Amino acid sequence: MLALAKKRGIIPEAVVMDAWYSSLDNLKSIRSHGWVWVTTLRKNRIVNHNKQLNELDISEEGTLIHLRGYGWVTVFKSTAKNGRIDYLVTNKDNPTRQRQIYHGCPLVC
Repeated sequence: MLALAKKRGIIPEAVVMDAWYSSLDNLKSIRSHGWVWVTTLRKNRIVNHNKQLNELDISEEGTLIHLRGYGWVTVFKSTAKNGRIDYLVTNKDNPTRQRQIYHGCPLVC
């Protein structure tokens, strides 16, 4: 589907998906098209040389991490009003939390 979108000239600002679609193959495919992606990752995803994502101290401004098998990405921790914690991750250079909304919380843009 991504290759067809590229062939048709579609250039998204970002490909946004939930954790279900955040396999390394999908992330690498999106990167190969030169596109930015934004996704959530599960708390037990392995990053920074065998640490789980939920073990990291993630700053409010986002934290640069190494996603095993992919490379460097930025992660933001978002806590919803109901206590649910999401780890929002992007390959965008120098992302910020300011423009978009995800479950009522600021999202990277």
